[in-house]
Amino acid sequence: VNCYELVNITLSNNRISEIEFDTFFMCRDLLFLDLSYNQIKEIHENTFSQPSNLIELNLSINRIEKLTRKHFKPIKKLRKINLHANNIQKLSHDIFNDLFDLTSLDLSHNPIISLDSRFFDFVMFLEDLNLSGTNLRKFLPGTFKSLKRLKTLDISANFFQSLDGEMLTKNGELHTLKISQCSINEIGEHFFDKLPKLDLVESRGNRCFDGL
Repeated sequence: VNCYELVNITLSNNRISEIEFDTFFMCRDLLFLDLSYNQIKEIHENTFSQPSNLIELNLSINRIEKLTRKHFKPIKKLRKINLHANNIQKLSHDIFNDLFDLTSLDLSHNPIISLDSRFFDFVMFLEDLNLSGTNLRKFLPGTFKSLKRLKTLDISANFFQSLDGEMLTKNGELHTLKISQCSINEIGEHFFDKLPKLDLVESRGNRCFDGL
């Protein structure tokens, strides 16, 4: 298929189960790709080698279990990735290391068990991060240290019982923090001291406090 001139492709709400390596081979000018609401389980590592100018990729509501750095390395201009509601349990610490322009990342509602403390080291321009509805129980010290431009963080509907006081000391640009439905009963001393621009905290359904 000749898709040289296409900049936007939407293939959502189909029954696609696999993306082969040459699917978008001719789509060199593609900027926006929406593959949401399908049954995708496998994506070949070279699938995005040709549409290297992609800036938005939506893979939400699929059955993806595994992704590697090779999937994203060719699309270094990506600004937004949506992986909401897949079956991802584990992501390597360097999976997004080539995406220096990434500003929005949605990993919500995946059964992710843990994140390496180096996971966000190379996406320092990230502004919007959604980790809600995963299996995360804690964040290792320094997990968010590189995200100095982060404005919105959603870690709702996880299994946290406490928030470390040093967790967000490097995130002074944060405006919105969502921590609802986490069973939080303890927040570390000085947790909010380094967040001068914070103007909204959603914390419904916790044991420590409940509300806005």
